[in-house]
Amino acid sequence: MRVRCKTEALVASKSDVLIVGVFQKKAGRGLKLPDDSLREFVADILNTGDFDGACGQTALVYMHKKIAATRLLLVGLGEQKKFDLFVLRRAVGEAVVRVKGLKVKRAAFALASCNVSGLALAAVAQAVVETFILGSYQYREFKQADKGVKPLAEVVLVT
Repeated sequence: MRVRCKTEALVASKSDVLIVGVFQKKAGRGLKLPDDSLREFVADILNTGDFDGACGQTALVYMHKKIAATRLLLVGLGEQKKFDLFVLRRAVGEAVVRVKGLKVKRAAFALASCNVSGLALAAVAQAVVETFILGSYQYREFKQADKGVKPLAEVVLVT
């Protein structure tokens, strides 16, 4: 798996799935997303009540060319005051499981969505990458090659 870090607008990040962390009980206010249109879109999803940002909760949205990514995966980060690297790893682990089920080749993760004071951005990035690598691992030595399954080829950390 190739891991890259890229500085670009989230809406311009070309990938099969864009993963965005969302804190619980924000109801659209205070979302940590730099792009206004994406922030409003996620706020609308939160206001429906189907997704509230509880830790590990996921919501998959097909974007129909509204952004460069084909899909948007929202992953709940829980309450912001209880957020730490352990909670982040759990949430990203749930996202990895969901991404593996989608059989995508390239995933992008919005680092800005889970950057809170008290945590260094480098530590957040390291936790995300470690979780992707460990969560994507599959032991295949004694299994026949499954021609239909292609592992995740690239993870891009978008800042």
